[in-house]
Amino acid sequence: MTAPAAARRRTAAAAFLDALGGALRIRTDALPGGCEVSDPVQAPGHRACGRQAVLTVHFTDQWGRCILVHACASHAELLRYLASARPGVRAVIRSYSPA
Repeated sequence: MTAPAAARRRTAAAAFLDALGGALRIRTDALPGGCEVSDPVQAPGHRACGRQAVLTVHFTDQWGRCILVHACASHAELLRYLASARPGVRAVIRSYSPA
């Protein structure tokens, strides 16, 4: 994936997650291969997750749009839980593939 395409995907994922609500946010500046999740309720030096992405969360909304978020194992589970509380939104966790 090219850098501009990755930036567009992260921007779309950030907007999608903002619309879902909850505390977690998407880092649009995450390093390639890193967890893209940020937790603003943590102390300033610990908000951005520094772990590697090992899973990809595939969100599908009620209109069939698919949003991908690369995350560590613990954040992937939190994202799936967040989606389970929203009608019309599905989240499936799959293995992370950098391609």
